[in-house]
Amino acid sequence: MKKIYLLVVLISMSLTTVAQTQKYYHDNGNLKAEGSFSDKKQTGEWKFYYESGALNIEGSFINGNRVGEWKFYYENGQIEHIGSYNENQQKIGEWKEFTDDGDLYRIFNYKDGVRHGLMVGYSAPNQLFVEGNYVDGKKNGVWKHYDLTNGYLRKTGTYVDGKESGTWTSYHENGQIRGVEQYENGYRHGQNTSYHKNGKIDESGLYKKGRREGEWLFYDEEGKLIETKLYSEGEVQN
Repeated sequence: MKKIYLLVVLISMSLTTVAQTQKYYHDNGNLKAEGSFSDKKQTGEWKFYYESGALNIEGSFINGNRVGEWKFYYENGQIEHIGSYNENQQKIGEWKEFTDDGDLYRIFNYKDGVRHGLMVGYSAPNQLFVEGNYVDGKKNGVWKHYDLTNGYLRKTGTYVDGKESGTWTSYHENGQIRGVEQYENGYRHGQNTSYHKNGKIDESGLYKKGRREGEWLFYDEEGKLIETKLYSEGEVQN
């Protein structure tokens, strides 16, 4: 009897640990999800579907957590984004995002679930619209922004812990400097000068914590002073 009892216990234990495949359905009868459970936790490869029947998401679970490479799809079958998770279900490494036409849109790098490392974005195939680095989830270092239509360098400057800092320079389409701005803790702070496309000064003055302050000078395209305004906390005083 003891041997029989022991056999029953062993069989019961094995049944609770063997992965059991399950299928779930949308109200319209199409498959919604399919995958396995082990000890009541999702395990192995799983697939999830749109109501239309098109594949939505696919990847693997370990002990109920997403682990390894996962793919997310648009309903038209194109990949929306793809990347990997660690054993704690945190994003790691390179994650790619695509448009519904299949063009690469953005690339982020992750460390333990937060953005860390190079980020690039594309407005068209092989045409950048932004590039820069994250450190522990915050923008840091030099970032560059490009025109969405023509691809020329539009603006560049530095982030410190997610905030604009120091000198930021913007450009006209012809390559001439459009503006030179000073930032401190994410606010425009200090001398600000903008330029016409021909290189002549357009306007010049100071910012204090994001607001215009003191005397501002305005010029026409020939470099002639045409107006002077006095500001206090961003408001014109004269």
